[in-house]
Amino acid sequence: MFLKRMFLGALMAISLTVSAQSPIDALPVKMVNGLSYHYYTVESKETIYSICRKLDISQEELVRLNPSVEDGLKSGQTLYFPMKLNNVTSRVHTVKKKETLYGISQLYGVTTEQLCAWNPGAKDGIKTGQRLIVSEPLTLNSAPKTSAVPTENIPVAVAPEAYIIGQGETLYSIAKAHSTTVDALIAANPGLDRNYYKAGTAIVIPVTSQSSITEPVKTPVAVETPIKVESPLPVTVHPSDSTVFADVNPFVPVDTLDAVQDSVEVTVASTMTIALALPFMLSSEEQSKQAQLYTEFYKGFLLAVDEMRNCGTPINILAYDSSTSAGVSGIINDPKLRNANVIIAPESPVQLSAFGDYGRLNNIKVLNLFVVRDDNYETNPIMLQGNIPHQMMYEKAIDGLLSRIGDRIPVILTRNNGETDKEEYIERLKTRLTSAGKYYKEIFFDGTMKVGSLSDELDSNNQYVFIPSSGKQVELNRVLPSILDFKSKSSVKDPVMIFGYPEWITFRGETLANMHKANTVVFSRFFTAIDDPDAKKVEQQFVNWYGTPMANFMPRQGLFGYDAGMFVINWLRSGSEEPLNWEGVQNGFEFSRIPYGGEVNDKLYFITYRPNGNIDKSTR
Repeated sequence: MFLKRMFLGALMAISLTVSAQSPIDALPVKMVNGLSYHYYTVESKETIYSICRKLDISQEELVRLNPSVEDGLKSGQTLYFPMKLNNVTSRVHTVKKKETLYGISQLYGVTTEQLCAWNPGAKDGIKTGQRLIVSEPLTLNSAPKTSAVPTENIPVAVAPEAYIIGQGETLYSIAKAHSTTVDALIAANPGLDRNYYKAGTAIVIPVTSQSSITEPVKTPVAVETPIKVESPLPVTVHPSDSTVFADVNPFVPVDTLDAVQDSVEVTVASTMTIALALPFMLSSEEQSKQAQLYTEFYKGFLLAVDEMRNCGTPINILAYDSSTSAGVSGIINDPKLRNANVIIAPESPVQLSAFGDYGRLNNIKVLNLFVVRDDNYETNPIMLQGNIPHQMMYEKAIDGLLSRIGDRIPVILTRNNGETDKEEYIERLKTRLTSAGKYYKEIFFDGTMKVGSLSDELDSNNQYVFIPSSGKQVELNRVLPSILDFKSKSSVKDPVMIFGYPEWITFRGETLANMHKANTVVFSRFFTAIDDPDAKKVEQQFVNWYGTPMANFMPRQGLFGYDAGMFVINWLRSGSEEPLNWEGVQNGFEFSRIPYGGEVNDKLYFITYRPNGNIDKSTR
């Protein structure tokens, strides 16, 4: 894995135009993949505007070099700026419309991993017009380096690989995954403490390793099994040396792939084959928290397979670990994959793009459930974007607000020097309200809004909808007492409503109770009530199968896997070319086609917390 969340989307060594005495030149320097970068760590409450002023750089240049800032800044985030280099040059490619990272790698005879190493921002997607380095930096006036293709099993020197330590990872698991040792990691990273390190720390993988090009790729074992059994048995997931995670009948206890092969009936053909390529991290000594969540998703998917086992159509599951050294190349070289009707792709934008190219070439649908800010579906007709995109979600949320408020007057509540996490949404809302000719009011306050202050600002004979400018619980609690006080003093029926954000569906205790009192509506891509009987049924099945409950994580990944499985299986068995609409227990699917592109799930829920304690869920 290359340095995660480090973005550099344009020509690094030639086109940066910062004066020699600029504040950027005074920033500290670190080496990444053999190149030198100035870096800056974002401090609490800093904004793009304040950083641009501090570093004397335009917003356009900051975004060009660090595209992630378009998604918002986070405290502790690292921004990178390439040093001016007078003695190196590289071959550069300008991304054309509909080009993918995989396609560009094939054009220049390099790997996608190399492209990501030379262009750290490319890991999270590329855009038309972006300039990519497509060769190693070369000293000017010297001949380009040439080398023969390494022969099998001969170690080759490769560039240092920058790596971000993930949640739950250990130095031992990282060393094992990269065929090195903890001692070698310590030696390659002066200052790295063997006993104290934390997630988010950037380290360098030792430079000498076995070439991934010449590493023998193990052929995945494919077991295509119609679902015929009468009752499910628990599935226990164990690491395997195979690329395949568990390409098995889910009703047979999984101890090893060999045992599975001896226990199931193998069929030659099927009419429904679903492939899942997810980062299960089977080669690691222990799974990271993220890998555990993907495993839970897979287990939930198997619950759906069990429920549909008597649907009359054979169901084949191909499950791959996308975190192996072979990566996507090892998966797409499996001939069994060509039988898939749908591929559920991993969370890596680079891998998603590669699967998109493969799906397009082989006419296989690729379902993206984990990369929300991906736009491959805009140009690739086989791509299914499984989550409503960010901008579309905001527009649909505002549509939902306008359709619900009637004659209520919108009131935007903004704390001076407060959180700005919903700044984009608030600006869009103001624009839409203005264009619709809808009067609105914005109230600014310091600290916690004083009880009684709204009565001084607003007419008690009117109805209002309050929109806080932050989605954080602490910010909501700063305004709730004042809103409820205004409600108690109003002379009209239903005087207040609050319109809020997806994060709020996780709030509990007094905050939740006050949300009910204030007649709160929130929008979200997913939702299930705590006491929903359908959700509880699936959760109990999960415990019965696997012996442990689902992780306390939102969205619940076991429910997500179950809903995705039910959606995909019912769609495929219908024989329809276009995906069916499906209402799950937590996630829904309602796809619409994009002109000249793929399809996007634009399902968005509106959840109303009513004063009588009821919770309503609707889509508009």
